[in-house]
Amino acid sequence: MKKKIAALLVISLGMLSLGGCGSEASTTDVSGATATGTVEVTETSTGASTDSDSHVIGTTVITQVYGDGQKVAAVAVRYDSNIDSASVSADDYSIEHYTIESAYVSDSAAITDSNTEGSYVILNLSTDYNMSNYVEAGDAAGPDGIDTQEAMAGGPGGNQGSIPSGTSASADDMQTAENSASAGGTQAIENSSSAAGGASSGGTQNGGMNGGGMQMPAADPSNELEVTLAQTGDVSTTDGSVLAGSDSTWTTDYEDNSNLIVDEFTQDTYTADDGSTLMYSIYVPEDYDGTQNYPVVMFMGDATTQSTDPYISLTEGLGGVVWASQESQEENPCIVLVPQYTGEDADADTANTVSLLNYIVEKYNADANRLYVTGQSAGTIRAIGLMIDHPDLFAGAYLVAGQADDAYADKLAELADQNIWMICSGGDVRSYPGMTAIEDAVEAAGTDVTDSSWSAELSEDEQNEKAKEAEASGTSVNFTVLDSGSMIPDGVTDADVTEHMNTWRVAYSISEIRNWLFQQTNE
Repeated sequence: MKKKIAALLVISLGMLSLGGCGSEASTTDVSGATATGTVEVTETSTGASTDSDSHVIGTTVITQVYGDGQKVAAVAVRYDSNIDSASVSADDYSIEHYTIESAYVSDSAAITDSNTEGSYVILNLSTDYNMSNYVEAGDAAGPDGIDTQEAMAGGPGGNQGSIPSGTSASADDMQTAENSASAGGTQAIENSSSAAGGASSGGTQNGGMNGGGMQMPAADPSNELEVTLAQTGDVSTTDGSVLAGSDSTWTTDYEDNSNLIVDEFTQDTYTADDGSTLMYSIYVPEDYDGTQNYPVVMFMGDATTQSTDPYISLTEGLGGVVWASQESQEENPCIVLVPQYTGEDADADTANTVSLLNYIVEKYNADANRLYVTGQSAGTIRAIGLMIDHPDLFAGAYLVAGQADDAYADKLAELADQNIWMICSGGDVRSYPGMTAIEDAVEAAGTDVTDSSWSAELSEDEQNEKAKEAEASGTSVNFTVLDSGSMIPDGVTDADVTEHMNTWRVAYSISEIRNWLFQQTNE
């Protein structure tokens, strides 16, 4: 049953859980920044205009995941007749709080490059706003100047997860920084262990990842994304009829959303022999027929993604979905596995992650010599532990803005025989020294490390060239340091937490490092 939303739309780092509708839209653009916004909405059942004379028979919101989260990229308005493309312009429509950059006609609810004959009008929206849950309060403006933290103060069915129990001190420290950010930089947790205890008793910490008191979502994804729009100018059909504009608005039906790449994942739950469970999302290439031995990429999210909503780890950034993009699959076809952690039992989660991966390898006849792990922040902490405990499991690792858990601080030399690319900001007060410690340990064990550095303000092509130069050294371990402050978007306060969390906004868009990963093998 749908919930009525009084005045809130939230699109940020996995706060939305959007599933399986309208999958005919497609695009290859998987870079950019993230957003959170508010719109005035009222509940409707069909997504069609409330004006019976509008000739609008359906509306589809098209979302896309960017470097720092999911945004509304376009809205497709479907009419009951083909529309004359010459009669359509961006000025003929308005969407509350959003800027329409272009309008064109299409034969489907999809983002395309130009006009085609059809009954759909595609409204491309500006995504040049920053609304992420890790900026200082008031820093980031969303659509039409809406403040990030106001939008995060409460919203439909989701949050960044409650603070987990059963995690180590080092992991808790990392979460403290992330928790502070998601609360707008004003509610840092003073004692991470007591916060964890509060969560384990079934409560949530208002100063933690819940961003101003949002509660853990129910097991079912929220799937509540709506926008309010109007056709304000006249448009014509191909037979010459004029569809008059008006001030009348209508609200889209969130069940008709098309969520690019995200919709191509399916969700399931793995049950271990002891009865414990682990939710996960999985992408399997379209041409899979059981005979191919695809490699597997497993992504583990940061602490803000811990939740009972499995879509959060897919929508909060590129770390999970980029591997399933059309561009990536054409070059490196693979299965993509994204475990969804709740933070309720860290030990069980770790054990079940390995069991889940082995289960996926067997189920899909995957290439056991080409299993890859990647994670950001707390996901990197978890990945390092898995790599040390299971040294022969992964052929390669891409570690983003993290460090080893305290329990593994004396075992870093055991990473010397593994294929690793580490990346972090030079201004990251925890990850930079943590990854430097890994470098020192493996070098002391006799493994050469290639150091590289560049500005995250370089274009993607330029960053890929820098990565190629580093790769040419041929070492099994690489360490890239992004210039301090260069990954922080304009208008965002230069704080430790933004230095840390903006790293993965950039890191997963560097295709050359992703390509390097697929070249690694255990054979």
